[in-house]
Amino acid sequence: MSFIRARSVFISDTHLGTYGSQAEKIIELLDSISVEKLYLVGDIIDGWQLQSKWYWPETHSFVLEKIIKISENGTKVFYISGNHDDFLRKIGNFKLGGIIFCKEVTHITPDNKKFLVIHGDKYDQVIAKAPWVAYIFDELYNFFQFVNRKLNIFLKFFGFKYFSVIDILKANIKSVSNFICHFEFEVLKDIKERKFDGIICGHIHHAQNKKIRGIQYMNCGDWVDSCTALIEDLNGQIKILDWKNQKIKNTHFTFIETMGV
Repeated sequence: MSFIRARSVFISDTHLGTYGSQAEKIIELLDSISVEKLYLVGDIIDGWQLQSKWYWPETHSFVLEKIIKISENGTKVFYISGNHDDFLRKIGNFKLGGIIFCKEVTHITPDNKKFLVIHGDKYDQVIAKAPWVAYIFDELYNFFQFVNRKLNIFLKFFGFKYFSVIDILKANIKSVSNFICHFEFEVLKDIKERKFDGIICGHIHHAQNKKIRGIQYMNCGDWVDSCTALIEDLNGQIKILDWKNQKIKNTHFTFIETMGV
């Protein structure tokens, strides 16, 4: 069986419990990795949507079962809570089986660089100053996801490739670009003050791996539209995993190995 052998994998914003969550692709990834550490970087379960409307198909349970199995097989699993699964924050830090639940955690690379792993909603000024606006934005995002799903059913029927309405909005709406830039500025300020070498986060559904003024900023993206994650190879290099296009950053998988199971 073929596995992607890696030191760590970072996944955020799977939003299990919503119609947009691509649970099948998450299962594909979890079935294809052999890692020392698995970081679930927030908004794994969407408590906001489950409170307003219950939606939980069998595939969403399968994702959780896969995560539990991975932890039982020796992988260290960290579940970092986000704003959509903030019900976990009310409990505080705790361990359940082989899974550690926390608000944030430090990841150390082989060359001793320290990265803060956190969901990132604390850097979102909309949530900090006007949480009710965040709920409105969330509903708008769900609407566009609904449009995106219906459109792609139509396109698939006629043999066309997948088309992302959300990616077009992200690329062309100036206010979204400004929001992302302001989010990154808030991240940079906090990371410098706390003397980390960089950050690994999620929240804004926009995968990135870049340096900003000497600080490494990495964002996992999401598993609602883009199906991206961050993956650390055995040498400690962290890259963007583009699962839809079967690519790590700009190259095809370079460390797939065949392992006996």
